[in-house]
This record gives sequence, C-alpha cells and structure tokens, in this order.
Amino acid sequence: MEELLVEIHGIAQGGDGVGRLDGMVVFVTGALPGERVLVRVGERRQNYIRGSVLEVLTPSPDRVAPITTDDGHAAWQHIAYPAQLRLKEMIVREQLAKLAGLGDPPIAPIIAAPQPWGYRNTARLHIAEG
Repeated sequence: MEELLVEIHGIAQGGDGVGRLDGMVVFVTGALPGERVLVRVGERRQNYIRGSVLEVLTPSPDRVAPITTDDGHAAWQHIAYPAQLRLKEMIVREQLAKLAGLGDPPIAPIIAAPQPWGYRNTARLHIAEG
C-alpha cells in the first residue's frame, strides 16, 4: 500500500480534496482545502493520483464529524455546512471559468437550506440560447 503526504489546496467537483505532489495532481477523498493529510493511493495515472485520507495531520477549521459513516453517501458530511455552500459556489465559478470561458461569472449566492440534512433533490437545468 503506497502512502503519500499531501497538502490540500482546493476541492474538485464531487468533493475530493485537490493537492499537488511532484508536479502531479492528487485527488483525495475525505480531504479539505487547508489540510495536511496522509493519503492511501488507490490509483496512479500518468498525470494524476487518486486516493483517500488515512490520517488528517492538520485539520481544516471547516472539518466536522459526519452524521453517518456510510462513505458512499457522505461525500460532503465532513464539511461544516457554511463551508459546503462556499466551496460549492467556488466549484461552480471555477467550472464556468474553465469550461465556458467566463472570467467572472455572475452567480447569485447559494441559498442555504433550512434543513441541510435528510433530503434528496434532483435538478434539471435547461439552457436557452440568447
């Protein structure tokens, strides 16, 4: 089992922490921006590495105890809810800048849910020309 020490500087769509090591991007499930983590490598490719947190050495102030331990459905539960909103808005901005070429996209702030847990939502977004 390969292990790496990684500083997390960002977050990817889907919630994985993002770091860099020796010129490679490292995606880390369960890590937050600002954290220093010990990572178990799960996949190594030519340009990136994917892994999961073995140990959080320097925790983010935004880290909280998840309400469930079901890893398959708890991608954001280790992140304080106000930080989730901030990070999700950042992801939308970065994706619009990267994929649509919008330098500073006009995005309204994300509206916090009155009850952040115990729901399930689906959204279908339609884009019209003009």
